[in-house]
Amino acid sequence: MITLLFKILFINIILLFFIFSKDVKINDNSYNLIVSDYKYGLIEWEIENVFDKWINKLSGVFYEKPNISEINIIENYFYSKSDIDSVEFSKNQNQIEEFIESTLSSVISDQNINLIGGMQFPPVDIRLIELPKLLVISPRNKILHIDDVLINPDINLNDILYIEESIYNQHNLSSIVLNIGGIATYPSSIPKNKNIKDVFIISSHEWIHHYLFFTNLGQNMFKSTEMRILNETLASRVSEELFIHIVKYLNQEYGLNLKDDFDNIKTDNVNKFDFRDEMIKTRIKTEFLLKENKIIEAENYMELQRLIFVDNGYNIRKLNQAYFAFYSSYADSAASNTSIGNELDEFRNYFTSLENFILEIKNISNYEEFQNKLYKLRLESQ
Repeated sequence: MITLLFKILFINIILLFFIFSKDVKINDNSYNLIVSDYKYGLIEWEIENVFDKWINKLSGVFYEKPNISEINIIENYFYSKSDIDSVEFSKNQNQIEEFIESTLSSVISDQNINLIGGMQFPPVDIRLIELPKLLVISPRNKILHIDDVLINPDINLNDILYIEESIYNQHNLSSIVLNIGGIATYPSSIPKNKNIKDVFIISSHEWIHHYLFFTNLGQNMFKSTEMRILNETLASRVSEELFIHIVKYLNQEYGLNLKDDFDNIKTDNVNKFDFRDEMIKTRIKTEFLLKENKIIEAENYMELQRLIFVDNGYNIRKLNQAYFAFYSSYADSAASNTSIGNELDEFRNYFTSLENFILEIKNISNYEEFQNKLYKLRLESQ
């Protein structure tokens, strides 16, 4: 048992090294002087958490852990959100995380995704935390995700406005500080106090990024906007598909009645305001104005549109080029303007199993190669 855990620990250390080389970039851009006091200590977090997590696993070999059943984890953590339950979460955090990890690992294994010698690689490893925020930067004359910086989660609104305004005034760049869903650190950073569906989908999403890191697809994620969208959208699609299997697993193992539907959230807006349609129109017109080099007009238009969203119950703090640049990475987002989501769905439909779908797509190195493979699949299906 101890030998196995040390082997897993060794694997995690290697994985940590690779992920640092991918995700931790040392920016020399002058605007980093503006954000230096607010940066999230990612390296320090990684060092603390990757070792703390596995020290906990090793210590469990030598003494009996507090008794908390898996069904109680589901009921108390995922369904109750009182102050008392928050205390219980703190006391049992390692066990809650291990429950999520073991469940997701079992489902991934059942789908035959990346088993090496009977061992899953990379191992599923998560931390439930308060997530940092993300500063996203784009040029003003076009929508393009050129950089991002993790920001401390406890930053206040005045400091957020200071960062955004300073970058605008001093560097003529569009920027925005946003909340994010999760981070593919190792262990994965997953937001705490979420419901069972969100926790498992986000955990699956970030694990897919870990898995793809060792493939052509993942290693070329930042080579182009299209490859970023393809990677992010694939992670979203696979995580949703895995959740269907997670629901079946939990229902069978614990006699639950969880649902796996992905219906759109219904609202009681009597005016039937269509957020997605309005956001798509906003994106299209904004891009048109920017292509005409009408930057000020585009920014004024986005602000007017933002007020319309706010009036209809969508509390968007800022709507600018950087906002669209961030959400453009996700094909399903209303702020995106891409056909990649539909193309990926078509690609998936040519395969009967999730395993074969991933095996085929993971070796793609660029968007043109993806389109060519999709074209060949169409011809073969005729």
